[in-house]
Amino acid sequence: KINENEFIISTFVADPSSYLNINNLTSQIAFERGLTLYLPDLSGTNAIPLLPVEFGKKIQLGYSDNKTRVLKISFKYNTKDCKVIPLEDNETISFGLANKFVKIDYKSVNKVLTNLQSDESNRLINTKCDDSLGINIDNIKDDLKSLSLISQSLNIKAVDGGRVSLFDEVNVKKEIENITETDNKQIQLTFKDLYNDDTVQDAFETGARSEQLVSEIMVMANSIAGEFFKKNNIPAIYKIQVPLEKSEIVSEFANKITHKKNSSFKEITLYQEYLTKSTISPFPAKHEFLNIENYATVTSPLRRFWDLINHWQLHSYINEGKPMFS
Repeated sequence: KINENEFIISTFVADPSSYLNINNLTSQIAFERGLTLYLPDLSGTNAIPLLPVEFGKKIQLGYSDNKTRVLKISFKYNTKDCKVIPLEDNETISFGLANKFVKIDYKSVNKVLTNLQSDESNRLINTKCDDSLGINIDNIKDDLKSLSLISQSLNIKAVDGGRVSLFDEVNVKKEIENITETDNKQIQLTFKDLYNDDTVQDAFETGARSEQLVSEIMVMANSIAGEFFKKNNIPAIYKIQVPLEKSEIVSEFANKITHKKNSSFKEITLYQEYLTKSTISPFPAKHEFLNIENYATVTSPLRRFWDLINHWQLHSYINEGKPMFS
């Protein structure tokens, strides 16, 4: 917190690229896999990871007594004017060490934000915070409150600017309940019936405040990275989404759904059929859904190989003045 209206927000991301040579076996296997593959919770194997599990555990954030290598992405934000204020390049993106991690899960953060002054919020933070860190509980609550307000402001600004806010309102994730084979050898999936017509209020009561806090700041971090790559002519892997051509009837339906409050699960699922999938690209182009011109993900290098590539590019540019890949 700089003053009553201005804050510097920093995102810290694990830095596996600093441990991996691009030509070693681990990197080659990661290249072949492309990303962590998440599986239905049926076979006892929940995921096939991009990187070795033990390696990920050793370098991930969250160990209070260890200095962990991190990528740090920062921006200044004015909550009164709802404006992102540019920082110098060396303040925007840097690599370094971090410790004193406070690990709080989404559900607990939501409970704390719902009632900041309650004894329950103090107890929750106490159970999640290592006493050896020497961090005041009130400081943690103040930070969570500020981050939540900033994320809400970022969300409102993004929606006003043209981002589709539809999926902020309802969870459209589909979870597989069972996989079977029919008599004619067809694979049949059965989905859990968990997400019917959740309203905005229902979503916020079940944790959307904490999810919005994380997602908005992650989107901003990736947007900042994309702008950094573009500004400094650094080749990178971008995430893009181009719009589909729509008929007049579909356009009318899409416009109705995106402006309607409390759309039903059925309506949102139908709307999804008219959206193109986002994809990765070696050149910048607009991400239509997010309404962001240059979007390069760097926040999940333990799960996505293209994030790992972007980390290598940043390391090389910051340390040597030129990118690793042309």
